Amino acid sequence: MTSDIFEQIVKKALFGTSVFKDETKLFREYIPNRLPRREKELERISRDFRPILKDKSNFPVNIALSGKSGVGKTVVAKYFCEKLTNYSKSLEKKIEYQYCNCYTYRTRSALLYHLLSKLYKATCRGFEPETLLLDLHNRLKRDNKKLVLILDEVHVLKDEVLFFLQLSDPNIYYILISRDYFFKQMLNVNLSGRINDHIKLDGYSKEDLIEILNFRTEEAFKQGSISSQIIELIANIA
Repeated sequence: MTSDIFEQIVKKALFGTSVFKDETKLFREYIPNRLPRREKELERISRDFRPILKDKSNFPVNIALSGKSGVGKTVVAKYFCEKLTNYSKSLEKKIEYQYCNCYTYRTRSALLYHLLSKLYKATCRGFEPETLLLDLHNRLKRDNKKLVLILDEVHVLKDEVLFFLQLSDPNIYYILISRDYFFKQMLNVNLSGRINDHIKLDGYSKEDLIEILNFRTEEAFKQGSISSQIIELIANIA
């Protein structure tokens, strides 16, 4: 009997009716096909990164995104990089991006181990960070490839972030992400002179949130599952 009840529970969960059209659209890792209310920021980032599409550009691009928690810093960076890498294929250019959260990779060595392993399946334990960064640079140059590196929660690296930015490498472009408070602290470690553009993302208004929630609801839920009153309530709470 217990087995039958369990089987019914599983069948209901797997095959029963659901309010969801596609719940994966609500996952943290999901990148929407558009970002309502962030068009201006995306346009600005696109202008900053124009040099990456030039064949012989020696101009390194390092930009910073800051703002309070929940304003969309990470998804803006990932969305831009997804569009950039897809567009670069139509131009037959080799551009890719990697996202690294510095809470996971807390030192320059850990970051470089991860990148070399992910991009080239290279085993490089025991080498100095300077050697690892030079190795990454040489591999990218050899393959005529450019890398956009998103460093999220970059304040965790403290002054080690300067290690990456001090090398004017035309093959590596950086997007640094941090909350406002931490970014102001980072400017005290001679970071400001190495940042081409600092884009501060403001918080969303109620109208912004309603538009965003309506868009995400249409993606994830079946029509009529979430009422406009619920959307407005969520926007008010947020």
